[in-house]
Amino acid sequence: MVVVRCSVPACTFATDDVSEALAVALLANHGLAHQSRTKPAAPIRAPGLPGPALDRPRVDVGMSIEEWNVFTRRWDLFRAGSDRGDAQVPFQLFQCAGPELGDSLLKANPDAATGPVETLLAAMRSLR
Repeated sequence: MVVVRCSVPACTFATDDVSEALAVALLANHGLAHQSRTKPAAPIRAPGLPGPALDRPRVDVGMSIEEWNVFTRRWDLFRAGSDRGDAQVPFQLFQCAGPELGDSLLKANPDAATGPVETLLAAMRSLR
């Protein structure tokens, strides 16, 4: 049984006291959180034909870092596939927040959905 800690500076991830094989698998999975994300390519569609409606990814308080990373990947896919204008993106992102997170965002900043997407993502991450 071993406990393995992430070697990335300032990361506090550590496995529980588990078998060596499981610790290696958990650390490999956690390592995905530190890889740089690239924006997915926009899907190619025939002009003038709307694509199918996409479900927004959901985020709320109490999420682990791994769940947050999955959310951000799903958000990137939603953003690329929904073909929304830049002005609509912050509103769409805000609507991904669950009730508790959305309320917390509005209490901290009543204009949360009108600023830059990066600022809103950072606020969501800090309150999750």
